[in-house]
Amino acid sequence: MHFSTSTYLAILSVVLTPVSAWEDSICLADGDTQYRIISGGVDGGCNVLGQDMPGTSCDKFTNGGVNKGACDGEEFQPWSILVQPDTACIVYADDHCDVGGDLVYPKDNIPTCKGYSAGIGFGISNIKSFACTASSNLKGSGIPGFE
Repeated sequence: MHFSTSTYLAILSVVLTPVSAWEDSICLADGDTQYRIISGGVDGGCNVLGQDMPGTSCDKFTNGGVNKGACDGEEFQPWSILVQPDTACIVYADDHCDVGGDLVYPKDNIPTCKGYSAGIGFGISNIKSFACTASSNLKGSGIPGFE
């Protein structure tokens, strides 16, 4: 599947079982997972989970992808991201694309999965916001961290 440089596709996932259950299969959907596929323009703008993300589309999958529905306002705490070819994203532990940034980009132009957790104070945080661009535009893209 090829995505143009004007769109991105990020798959954010959360496993509904204890942490030890997902460490070996972080981006593999099974019966205990919920994930969302979010796509939109690669303008480098900050997208905050749980808030309106203009210019994006979102589908929610549960039971390992068996059930598909619209993304809703329920709490969603993803611990991993799968980035598609031609896309680079930075995921953050805060709700304004500033704290705990971690770059995820496709290696060898194949989808790339990365688990995420950031130590914030005395706690561990999941992905709360993200920004994406075409992977060819990393330098000077406008994404926080690539000035």
